[in-house]
Amino acid sequence: MNLKKTAHAFMVAVFVCTVIGFMAGCGKTDTTENKKQDSVNTQKQNTGDETRNKVADMRENQKKDVMKTTDSPDNPSAAIAVVRIPRTSCDKCKDIITEALKKIDGVGDFTIDSDRGVIKIKFDMSKTDISKIETGISAVGFDANDKKADPEAFKKLDDCCKQPGGKK
Repeated sequence: MNLKKTAHAFMVAVFVCTVIGFMAGCGKTDTTENKKQDSVNTQKQNTGDETRNKVADMRENQKKDVMKTTDSPDNPSAAIAVVRIPRTSCDKCKDIITEALKKIDGVGDFTIDSDRGVIKIKFDMSKTDISKIETGISAVGFDANDKKADPEAFKKLDDCCKQPGGKK
């Protein structure tokens, strides 16, 4: 009797394993089309991963560009910031931003590069920081990194300064 129960249990186990195995692969045949689709899906996933990695790298590089401390023995608080500004190709734009930066205590030399849409700013970290610099630029109507322009100041700008690239 014991042998019959064991044989029966074995048959049931084989049957269950067969059914589970069939269900796991049910409806999927190993065709060339399925292999191609799997390959396409893998490529899409890899492309998505690559895009996410590129975006992350770009953000990391932007963070590195925003503030770099200098190795100045004269001023250990000296730093250089690169601030992104999208609208600065006419002289009026540059004049407005120049006046704003001159009013910020701790800002030293700076260069406005209209072609790249950036300002390279030397400043003293013991007197100011990147947030104050961005606020000073945005207060006169220009975007500065992720800080949006003050809407009231933007309205007062000449039309050329309101356009991307300063174009009329």
